[in-house]
Amino acid sequence: MAPSQPPEQRPKEVGRRLFSAAVLAAVAVLITQLGGMWFALPALVLAGVLLHEWHRLSATPGYYLSAAAIIAAWIAIAWQENLVMALYALVVGMIGSAFYLLVRGHEARVAWAVFGIAYAVIPMVALVWMRNADGSSFILLWMFLVIWASDSAAFIVGRIIGGPLLYPSISPAKTWAGAFGGLLASVATGVGTAAMIQETLTTTLVLSVIVCLAAQSGDLLQSALKRRWRVKDTGRLIPGHGGLMDRLDSLVLAAPVFAMAWTVLSLEVGNAVMS
Repeated sequence: MAPSQPPEQRPKEVGRRLFSAAVLAAVAVLITQLGGMWFALPALVLAGVLLHEWHRLSATPGYYLSAAAIIAAWIAIAWQENLVMALYALVVGMIGSAFYLLVRGHEARVAWAVFGIAYAVIPMVALVWMRNADGSSFILLWMFLVIWASDSAAFIVGRIIGGPLLYPSISPAKTWAGAFGGLLASVATGVGTAAMIQETLTTTLVLSVIVCLAAQSGDLLQSALKRRWRVKDTGRLIPGHGGLMDRLDSLVLAAPVFAMAWTVLSLEVGNAVMS
């Protein structure tokens, strides 16, 4: 693990982190509003970078085979708008990568390759699929706001209050106070912007909690992976944040979980109204 920064460097690092976060948030809002290929192509690029960082950190061969699975899934969901075919491409890619590694004698890397494809493909498919839905720009923006509220509040509250660590064996910085602060901020933000997703107050409350818990779980998963690989950051692509995996850790789990929860809860509400 890299040594901690000197105190005089921390304000500069926080400044770079805030600036990078603001720029990325503005870009996310812009491409979400534009939709179409303006959204789908960046999603494909992000998935490719995620996979690249994954293969580099886990030292797993077969990157191009995994990348082919990403492209196939992207074509299915972005061009054909076929969720089933995208998931089929995901499964075929997993099986193909596993077979390739077994044949090459890399049995110990099979799990890393399979998980890496899922880590890159599933969030991409979830994001593009949600953006293709009716009224989707506001739905995605609502999810982004809830995630950003959770991340920001958890960071600020954790720094100010401190207290018992949330999961000491995984992360030496995340606290219970930060986790609860993030949850409260997510609920307040989600309920306060409920009109964006046109759901009932109860449904919005449930979705806010689900998105927050998924985002924080993704953050913990990323911390566990970095501890496993003994690195501080997954790369140096984003000033103040490290690699793309560092910045998108919350979104990787929150996007597919929200897509499933939003679909299920919306269908249940619709069926209740029709009955």
